[in-house]
Amino acid sequence: MLAVSYAWSGAPMPSANTFATLLALGILPSICGFYCTIRAVQHIEAYKTQVIESSELFFSALFAAVFFGEWLTGTGMLAALAIIVGALITSMPERRVISRQVRPIAERE
Repeated sequence: MLAVSYAWSGAPMPSANTFATLLALGILPSICGFYCTIRAVQHIEAYKTQVIESSELFFSALFAAVFFGEWLTGTGMLAALAIIVGALITSMPERRVISRQVRPIAERE
């Protein structure tokens, strides 16, 4: 999908030797990610799975900073903070609320 915008931007096309590597980088993570998502949904709720998957962006940015010295902008830092806070909120145990059954006044004895 990104190949169209890449070609349109006028960037040089990769050599024929790198196509197998690029194909593997595109297909293998997609297959593994899809498999892990399906397995996760079998064990936890779908919304929790999505929150975990959204943390991928945070870890990608973290690894880019550690290994390549590429830091996020202010907006990127806020987005990373939102991802972390969302993951923390989602991972908190659910509180069980004991509800009292309320009947209309006309039905009370």
